[in-house]
Parts: sequence; C-alpha cells; structure tokens
Amino acid sequence: MRCILTIVGVCLAFSFIDGVSSKEPVYQFVDGFMKQSEKCNEEFNLSMSDLKKLKAGTLDNINPCFFACILKNFGMIDDMGMYQQNENNEEFKKTFESDADMKKFNNDIKECESVNKENVSDGNKGCERSVKLLDCVENMFPTLKSPMK
Repeated sequence: MRCILTIVGVCLAFSFIDGVSSKEPVYQFVDGFMKQSEKCNEEFNLSMSDLKKLKAGTLDNINPCFFACILKNFGMIDDMGMYQQNENNEEFKKTFESDADMKKFNNDIKECESVNKENVSDGNKGCERSVKLLDCVENMFPTLKSPMK
C-alpha cells in the first residue's frame, strides 16, 4: 500500500508542467525525472508529507541528496558533485524520444553550467548543486512550475 501511495505521491509532486507539449524535450526530461524519483525514493523514503511540501514549492526538510540521486542516475551530476552534460548515460538517453531531443534539451540548459562555479557546503556530494541545477532548469523554462522555489 505504501508503495502505491509513494508512486501516486511522486507523480503528484512532479506534476508541475503547465502548457508544455509532451513532445518538447523538457517534458521528456520531467517524465524521466519522475521515473528516477521513484527509484531514488526507495533509498530516501520521502513521506507523503514531504511530497506534498515538494508539490507546494518548499524544500524544507526534504533531503537535497534525493535530487542528487536522481541527477546522478542521469549522469548529470558526476562523482565530484559537479554538473556535466552527459549524452552517454543510458538512463538519460532513454528519457528522450530522439538524440535530437536530448541534444536540444542539453543545449537549452547549457548556461546551467554556471552552477559549477557556485559555492556549496557539501563538498563533492552534489546535493546542494543538484538543487541549484534544478532551479536553473526551471529558470530556462518559464512554463515549468517547479517545486524548487
């Protein structure tokens, strides 16, 4: 029962797309993000309360390493906790309908590389930087209503 509630909760928590076509690469990324969040929630075990907070737009008491888990699975956060554009990661590649969509998404968020210059207190864990990266992605796509604010 908890597993079903978790899956439903994760889907609700990340249903922050408003007016974005399912064909657009950013939507494909969000869909893959939701799938990875289910895997990472097995490790981080977010409560329904946490998922509701996330949907409401607050990160209070939500472990930022949850986001690092997702982005590491995509190869977007490396072992040094830094953002990288990784078109070779299988999980990341299968998120997109085509290589062209994947490349478009990477090109659209290229300026997010600036998160690597920001100071973080968690060293090479990548947790804080993951939240910064998701904030940046949200800023690149105004149609996203991200829980990262």
